[in-house]
Amino acid sequence: MTHPTEQQYTAIPSIVATDLEDELVLLDPATQQIFSLNASGRAVWLALPASETQLSQRLTEAFDVTAEQAREDVSGLLRRLTSAGLVRAG
Repeated sequence: MTHPTEQQYTAIPSIVATDLEDELVLLDPATQQIFSLNASGRAVWLALPASETQLSQRLTEAFDVTAEQAREDVSGLLRRLTSAGLVRAG
């Protein structure tokens, strides 16, 4: 069985992403829901497909954050994006 942090997370292809000045806005055409991601969330989204570990490493390289904080942030974001139907694990 694959460890959760090693699963590949992939953006759902139908999601429309629009890059604004300091955020990324996601639109789910099926539900017409809009989601906004800050700079670190944007970095995670643009790095997909990737594992939780890879995404955490990317955050520690791109932002002034500890590895532990990056893991917590990425884990929380992936849970929210998955439950909103914007990404899938597998």
